[in-house]
Amino acid sequence: MSPGRRAAPGTAADLAERDAWQRETHRERRLRLRELGIVAAAVVVLLAVLAIVPRAQLPAPASVPVSIGLSKSCAATEPGTLLATASQGQLRVSGASTQTLDSPLSQQVGAGSERISPADTRPAASGGVYGVSGAASWFSPCAESRTDQVVQVPGGEATLLVSNPDNFEAVVSITLTGPQGALAADDLRDVRVPAHTTATLDLSARIRGLPQVGARIRATQGRVAAVARSGSAGALDYQDSTGLARTSTVAAVPSGASKVTLLLTNPDTVRTSAKISAVGESGSFDPGNGTILIEAERTVAVDVSGSVSAESAALTVTARSNIAVSAVVTLGTDVGLLAGRTDSSITSGDSAGLALPGPARLIVSNLADGPREVTVNWGAGQAPLRRTIAAQATLALFTPQDARTAEISTGGPFVAGAAVTQTGLTLIPAQPIRATQGELAARPAVDLGR
Repeated sequence: MSPGRRAAPGTAADLAERDAWQRETHRERRLRLRELGIVAAAVVVLLAVLAIVPRAQLPAPASVPVSIGLSKSCAATEPGTLLATASQGQLRVSGASTQTLDSPLSQQVGAGSERISPADTRPAASGGVYGVSGAASWFSPCAESRTDQVVQVPGGEATLLVSNPDNFEAVVSITLTGPQGALAADDLRDVRVPAHTTATLDLSARIRGLPQVGARIRATQGRVAAVARSGSAGALDYQDSTGLARTSTVAAVPSGASKVTLLLTNPDTVRTSAKISAVGESGSFDPGNGTILIEAERTVAVDVSGSVSAESAALTVTARSNIAVSAVVTLGTDVGLLAGRTDSSITSGDSAGLALPGPARLIVSNLADGPREVTVNWGAGQAPLRRTIAAQATLALFTPQDARTAEISTGGPFVAGAAVTQTGLTLIPAQPIRATQGELAARPAVDLGR
């Protein structure tokens, strides 16, 4: 056959060429199908991996909302009586073991930390640890967990109790400010608090000789509840933590106190100013302290004794920037400590509750611009009390002899507390009865600053 000519159809050469072409075509088709199969298998594997990878491995938010109103930590460095009440149903008490007990509760506890919560998740619990030391009595409030808080104490001896109620480690950094500025506390950065434990930090050596100190506790991981033990036998009490806000109100300052001092902490790096107003039994009034200047990173004391000793009152501090506010109340040789309530934590339209060790003076301040009817339920076997409180006024009354709890409601904004004076002075804050939402720090912050 000459070159360039094809074999006639049906010849042996034609059949051989056709068979070779078919084999090549089939080989290419098998390769393409194999490639498609590999791609399909890879897609299936990828989808399966994405389906089983935990969401926690994806980028996480800086904070996770958590319910902080149901569970509270109750810490003290000495034995006392755990007083607690739930707005409904029973209480769950967790310490060395977990118990479900009737409310209101009065139970002896050792030094350390207990945790209270309602047995039912709908109501809320309030309470604290009460004790007597010589001629002084004290009360350590059961505290909510927070990611940012301030505890303020008069100078001298102080121990900070930082409780971690959660199932994983918390990490906190603590900064201290006094009347002359920030105090050296580098070793209080990145303090690790294991799950279900309370860290005890003695501040006495750092603050001895100072008239007042503010400790800011910020959690970079987890959340904590903080209180401070202040003073020694004969003048001992515990201070609850408070938040930073432009407006804070200290409740239940009793009449007859020999001295009332407000502690104001400015954690900012610039100076701020504040003014004080009062809501007393005779109505609202100006204590006469004028405008108070607070330098950057300072904790200052303001004496308001002359204006509030004659009547029970609530004290409101309004500042140009966020500050922390607490009060030191002296009666005889004993002191009582009260943490301020920020606007966001003031009871408005809800109820507030407290547990009592015995007879006390209940002090309720109506912060509304109009009169409000206050209702106080004293618990089983006691008839409820109903009174009308004028706008911007305070009601002070003695509790029934057998009352061991008080649940207060007014249908408007109010603050309340009780003064117990059988042995020295104990001030018990009424805590809002509601489940609140906070934020849980999910991962460490890069820079805390001060």
